[in-house]
Amino acid sequence: MRRVMLTCLLCALLAPCAPAVQAAPPDASPDYRTPGLFALPWACGEGHVITWDPQGHWEANKASGVAYDFRMTTGTPLYAPVDGVARFGFDERPFETNLGHYVDLATLDGAWMIRLAHLQGAQSGERQVRAGELLGHSGASGVEVEHLHLELFVRSGDGWTAPDLQRLTRLFGLARTAFFEGAMLTNDTCASSVTVQGEVLALDSPAVLGRPQRLQVLLRNDGLDTVPLEWLQVSLYSPNGLAQAVSIEGDWQVPPREALAVELSAVPEAAGAWYVGRVTVGSAGRVTGQPASGALSVNTPQMQVAAVSPIKALYDVGALVAIDVLLHNSGRETWRSEGLAVEGVRPGGAHWEARYEGPIELAGGRSQRVRLTGACIPQEVGRWQGERIVTWQEDRRLVLGAPTVSFGVTGAQLALKGVTAAERAGKIVIWAQMLNVGSELARIDRIEAWGWSGEGEDSFVAISPLGPLLPGQMRWLRLEAEHAKGAPWRLADVGYWLAGVYYSAGLPRYIERQGAGADLY
Repeated sequence: MRRVMLTCLLCALLAPCAPAVQAAPPDASPDYRTPGLFALPWACGEGHVITWDPQGHWEANKASGVAYDFRMTTGTPLYAPVDGVARFGFDERPFETNLGHYVDLATLDGAWMIRLAHLQGAQSGERQVRAGELLGHSGASGVEVEHLHLELFVRSGDGWTAPDLQRLTRLFGLARTAFFEGAMLTNDTCASSVTVQGEVLALDSPAVLGRPQRLQVLLRNDGLDTVPLEWLQVSLYSPNGLAQAVSIEGDWQVPPREALAVELSAVPEAAGAWYVGRVTVGSAGRVTGQPASGALSVNTPQMQVAAVSPIKALYDVGALVAIDVLLHNSGRETWRSEGLAVEGVRPGGAHWEARYEGPIELAGGRSQRVRLTGACIPQEVGRWQGERIVTWQEDRRLVLGAPTVSFGVTGAQLALKGVTAAERAGKIVIWAQMLNVGSELARIDRIEAWGWSGEGEDSFVAISPLGPLLPGQMRWLRLEAEHAKGAPWRLADVGYWLAGVYYSAGLPRYIERQGAGADLY
């Protein structure tokens, strides 16, 4: 249990930022309109909620493509989103979580590949499929919680890489803006029992930031039977890339050939002009969605961000990041909030933040400087960007502004480029390929691989020294740990110790190369 206690202690103090995945540009220039023609891989009348986005997958090193997780009950039928060649497999990597049973569907032109993972039941081999053909059923293989892992790749030479998110304007038949955590997605090509009539109206616009405003959705039933409604969701978007979903449950009846007005409350998290992009309706056990329109606005708050600046322009790997934020209350009333944070992206595109934990109380007309500290120790070398300033009031997240702030990180950084693990003669043997992706000579204390054995209550640790490693230099290492023969085990992480601090090198993503005899990891 040494690793558990040590990891918890480090998290309680300051957690290292895990390296993010940086997508390489495709070798060719595929038609980025194509993914918009694919369908979502489930039936009409179904809706499933996004629980994890691409940035979260990259930050946790759980995907090499553009990946979304969907909450999904085991046994849900899944269908081919497009004509192509389906290759079925099972992820045998001895990691804490893996793909489990999965299928990779390559389009007939070879330009795109769609992965569905954590499926129920084993399948193997390859076969050509047509759009709409049953591929399998959702499950929880390779993970502890049932869900669907849906991932998109684009051709890059003889392999696959992550598509450019900025070029993916449409995805699986929907606007890519519809894909965000908390949004329930459906196939828009399916017939709907009710339709949105006119624009979604904002009854209290403009509103004060942090205060609710009412939205009214007019739903029309053009059928001959009364339609019961149980649930409604409206997706809202702001020009600076924010998105949020607001929902309401009820017991409504829409008479035939008539319309029903449904009101729900929204609290947009930032000032400015927002627009409605989508409405999703739950009716008699079916979920359908459709594009929608409408506008609402939120007034600029009295709390203004006057200036944002990092304490240093360049930090060393492992240093404590600090950022100063100058706040000014332009109103007359005292402003109160429960904390402050700068949110941004790391060089690889994953999330980072610096926070001030504690109440803030600023009288009208006054200014105050607040120092925020990084929520994790910077490990990734490169330029770190700040994107927005956020605060909290009554557990509501509010965006105060989008400042321009950045700083650099320099030093040693190791990445795990390959790993093979096996049980041999009462030992767990791990071969790890380490690459110095940093900007300086790496003088690492030691390399360490650890994981769980038995039923998960015991742990194992394998350690190896590592000599100096120049930037761009790679080396294979062999690590061993004692193990009871035949007992189950799982590899949780491979990392390194630098100046007394443990950094995760990240278990490698599941990558396939065309023509290779096996998947590389």
